[in-house]
Amino acid sequence: MLHASLIARGVEVAPVGVSISDPWTGRYLYVNEAMCELLGRTAAEVQRLSVSDITHPDDHGADADAREAMVSGRLDSYHAEKRYLRPDGTFIWVSVHVVPIRDERGEVEALFSQKIDITERRQNEQRLASYVSDAEWLGRIRDALDQDRLVLYAQPIVSLCSGETVQRELLLRMHDEDGALVAPGSFLPVAERYGLIAEIDRWVVRQAVQLAAQGTPVQFNLSAASIANADVLGELAGQIQATGADPALLGVEVTETVMLDQPHAAGALARELCALGCELALDDFGTGFSTLSSLKHLPVQHLKIDIDFVRDVAADQTSQRLVRGIVGIAREFGLTTTAEGVEDEPTLAMLRELGVDRGQGYLFARPAPVNPTRSGPRGALRPCSPPSEALATVRNAFDAFAERDLLRACRISHPALVLRPHSTTDGADRDGAFRGHDGIARYFRAIDEAWDELEVTPTGFWHANNAVVVAAHATARRATSLHTTEALWIFRLRDGVIASIQMFSPPGPEHTPITASHG
Repeated sequence: MLHASLIARGVEVAPVGVSISDPWTGRYLYVNEAMCELLGRTAAEVQRLSVSDITHPDDHGADADAREAMVSGRLDSYHAEKRYLRPDGTFIWVSVHVVPIRDERGEVEALFSQKIDITERRQNEQRLASYVSDAEWLGRIRDALDQDRLVLYAQPIVSLCSGETVQRELLLRMHDEDGALVAPGSFLPVAERYGLIAEIDRWVVRQAVQLAAQGTPVQFNLSAASIANADVLGELAGQIQATGADPALLGVEVTETVMLDQPHAAGALARELCALGCELALDDFGTGFSTLSSLKHLPVQHLKIDIDFVRDVAADQTSQRLVRGIVGIAREFGLTTTAEGVEDEPTLAMLRELGVDRGQGYLFARPAPVNPTRSGPRGALRPCSPPSEALATVRNAFDAFAERDLLRACRISHPALVLRPHSTTDGADRDGAFRGHDGIARYFRAIDEAWDELEVTPTGFWHANNAVVVAAHATARRATSLHTTEALWIFRLRDGVIASIQMFSPPGPEHTPITASHG
């Protein structure tokens, strides 16, 4: 039989955390070196603490229940994944296995526990879970674009002198498949992170120009990602020319934050809009006064006062001073001012007293649909196979596309396949898509022309809602460069084969698109 000292020495140098604790108080009686490294504390520090002292508060309940069950004999052992707190305020995830140590009478005298650090695995799982959630939203947005389920609401902008509506701000919404209205805050951040926002902005541009062509003056927002996007500005110019709309009826809103973050792009946008004859409004004005030095160089016509200065302006003297200052600046530059978020008569009266030109808010009208009637969903794609079959089909398809095996890719793809890579590639149609089996061949040629070598390795497959999501790691090589990125592929099935593929690169500091792009 091994001597007790040898066993103790083995526990001391074990690569996993080991501890012995009092079953009643939870106080540590013994911890090995690996346990101290996990916790970032010395053995003396740990032995002055209890299990609950270093356990994340959200995990206390499960720990207490398991300890009581082992002491009472209802549980022979306990396994869980939990969080331990470290002295610097961070926490680590550990896989914990606890067994009771009993005396000759069978009474529990201590709890023996082993811990393995699983922080990296849990972080990867959380990251991938976030990707899957994003992919579900991306699929819903893609469907809304394809099925014409984006919708614009309009809120009037009213002259505070005459009370007449002088313009309308267009506000984006999305109808889900069940007809429910989805607020922009639910889907636009995902679209912005994954580069789908430019297509949404182009859609908004088309609708806005159509309204202007009917004689309706409108303002619409451009995202930060689109102010330097030649396709979006080209869409605006092309639509104005095609419809004959009066460009003076079109106003583009850009937030002051964007002006601060992208001064060169914002300046170029302002000059382009001026050349087209459109107006430019700085939205959320007042949050960054460093833009004042730029006003003399930018052809801006309107300042929209940030809602934080408006909501309490009737009673707060600081807000009154700020609004009065913005009005003074606007008058010096010959600009109009619009107060957003006007919701009651006292606020309206104070804004008039301060000299604000226009108002917008619930006091005048809530946003209402621009066009109450809309077409219903068209040809929504649904996996018609059970999840297991869908996953098997997608695994096969992913391998075929990753290996650029044209025959196999065509065999398991619908003849009307729509393939949308992360960025527009040579050979794609106007919407940046490759269509049909010929499109697959064009896409493969574009990839081969762009990269000497491209390797895509899947890291996970999920059946999510009405799609199959694949997370992958991509490595692309050219003669003088190497690019690596994470990627999301969203597959839709129809009639047992792949009907559409959408590719995205999750955001991050090391993000480099791996699809071929112009230039």
